[in-house]
Amino acid sequence: MVCPWNKFASPSGEPDFAVRNGLDDVTLVELFSWTEEQFERKLAGSAIHRIGYERWLRNLAIGLGNAPKSASVVDALKTRVINSRDVGDVLRNYRNFVHPAKQLSENVQLVQDDAILLWEISKAVTRQLLKTTKPLQQR
Repeated sequence: MVCPWNKFASPSGEPDFAVRNGLDDVTLVELFSWTEEQFERKLAGSAIHRIGYERWLRNLAIGLGNAPKSASVVDALKTRVINSRDVGDVLRNYRNFVHPAKQLSENVQLVQDDAILLWEISKAVTRQLLKTTKPLQQR
């Protein structure tokens, strides 16, 4: 949604408001694929840089989760390598978001596309964890 008052706005000549680093012509999928080094190099000195790389990725993941479902979005989310602590945090936060009591108290409803996306991410995370962890030895 765009602010209706923007139709009265004119571009500012103020350099601080100029688009930097080509951020006006890039997709969320492309931004989500940036390495931490790219993030540091391209956003140094910006307000976005102050949130840090992890929060940058979190915010992009949320944006991708709310974007129209496409193969590129699902692939981007599935290929991002995360460790088990991150997985726990993500799943805990999502559980808190979709918890039935929270859904009722805040009138939050999980739509089918969100459930499908979460399921795809959960499967990818599980596969990644199985690849990177050693099986438990029986005692």
